[in-house]
Amino acid sequence: MQLPLQILFSLTLFIISISAFVTEVKARDKACFFETLKKGDKMGVNFQVEHGGNLDIDLKINGPFDELIHAEYKQYAAGFHFVAENDGKHTYCFFNEQASNGDKRVSFSVSGAPYFGKLNPDKKDSKDDLLNPLDREIRELTHGLRTIKDEQMYIVARERAHRDTAESTNSRVLWWSIFQLGMLIGVCYWQIYYLKQFFEVKLNKPQSYFAFMTKEPAVEFQEGDHVVYRPVGQAMQISTGVIKKILTEKQESEYRNINASEEEPRFVIENDHTHKETAYKLENLLDYAENIENYREQY
Repeated sequence: MQLPLQILFSLTLFIISISAFVTEVKARDKACFFETLKKGDKMGVNFQVEHGGNLDIDLKINGPFDELIHAEYKQYAAGFHFVAENDGKHTYCFFNEQASNGDKRVSFSVSGAPYFGKLNPDKKDSKDDLLNPLDREIRELTHGLRTIKDEQMYIVARERAHRDTAESTNSRVLWWSIFQLGMLIGVCYWQIYYLKQFFEVKLNKPQSYFAFMTKEPAVEFQEGDHVVYRPVGQAMQISTGVIKKILTEKQESEYRNINASEEEPRFVIENDHTHKETAYKLENLLDYAENIENYREQY
């Protein structure tokens, strides 16, 4: 019965022999832990940075007299095992003293005498001496299982770190896409507004030219007005003259008939240069003569 009990006891000790922890280390701060060891005790510390900054951190292990046992600088993941040379409190600290790195999350495991103890206390009983080979096998098996557990913790921590990185990248891509969409909408709106203003300026200079294109008068001309008009048969030229009469009824003569009406009046204009009077439709009248400079580029 002692043999199965010894195996069960050894495996039970292995289950509690490794303790895993997660700690947050603030910017420009440190997180320290300690274990009380006796001379000859073995202890190991394995860690990995899961989140924050450049995913690196410093580790220092000090003995009971504050002597430095081991140090790691700017490491993403590392581990160290040592044998205590003196009795007392052994301290291990994670340092995050660079202001620009921000807070960091560190997962670490501690294994060794404080969590495992001695499987085979020194006894002089002959039956216990017969178990020494079995103890050695159990210790070797325990060491192998501890190594597997450390590797498993390392893989889990890496998976967690990679997941955080992927989620962060997805979030940044989402916000960047939203920003690009907003910029695209803004640029489209600005282009439409700019082109609209551009064409409005061209079409509104002069206003009566726009009216001519739509066959709607921009101004109401009266007799005696000095106007700019397009002579009949000379679409690309302009001239000036004075409105002498506005005909609203049909006029007949032996030379020419003028089909005037209330809906389509005819304007009899005396040319400023030839002083000849000619009847024109409303669509031939462009503007007042004082605005003739607005038409120089078009005619």
